[in-house]
Amino acid sequence: MLFFINSRINPGVTNDQVIAHLERDIDKDEWELIKKGLIQHWFFKVDDPPGVIALVNCDSIDEVRELVNSAPAVKEGLLTFDIDPVNRFPQFD
Repeated sequence: MLFFINSRINPGVTNDQVIAHLERDIDKDEWELIKKGLIQHWFFKVDDPPGVIALVNCDSIDEVRELVNSAPAVKEGLLTFDIDPVNRFPQFD
């Protein structure tokens, strides 16, 4: 099942803090999620506010929540994520 996740900056966190975090090397656990195909597309939001959007492939919304809550930016209190289930338009199947 596909999910679109979109980050939001937590209150009290500055844009500079988020940008500094996102410009670091990819965490080894995040890289494993990419290699396994759970994170299919991952983008850096370049406008104000900065952040992350991604398309993830998980079995359930609970699995997505677990994935999101394990992200370093979430653990560090920088970002939270909105999670939306998505699918292709039926015309493209």
